[in-house]
Amino acid sequence: MKTMVTLLLISLGFVAAVAAHGETAEEIEKKYSYGEVAKTAQQLGIEAPRNEKEFEMLVNYRHEQDHNKLYECAMLSVCLLISLVIVLRFITSKPIYSSTHIVNAVGLIFIIFGTIFLVLLTDSESQLTASMGIIGAVAGYLFGTMRRGEEGSGGGEKNS
Repeated sequence: MKTMVTLLLISLGFVAAVAAHGETAEEIEKKYSYGEVAKTAQQLGIEAPRNEKEFEMLVNYRHEQDHNKLYECAMLSVCLLISLVIVLRFITSKPIYSSTHIVNAVGLIFIIFGTIFLVLLTDSESQLTASMGIIGAVAGYLFGTMRRGEEGSGGGEKNS
């Protein structure tokens, strides 16, 4: 009950903040009209669309591009679930695998699909660089724990 009240208060606060902002539909339409976009692009030194038809085509292209990204993410999510089910069913059917094997397998699947999601959804290299570093660190940790587990069960042999 407390959670629902908290969520209700947060949503009411959000609605109040949006209402306090006070932009009407006409103001938003004027703000993002062709003339305003062309003026802003000129101030930033970016090439703006030459006419309203070209601007409309650009907007439609961007909309279709976002729609395709959403479709690709949905298909990738389905592939993620299918691969998780296959790997987990295989690992749990064999008694030689322990819980650390399950954690490492699931972690690596999420690392692989997370990297694909990241590459698919980012628009610039600066967004991609930091996120890939974090994913690389997590993958390195998982590979390190897998290697330590193999060395511990391998009879104490150590490669230098």
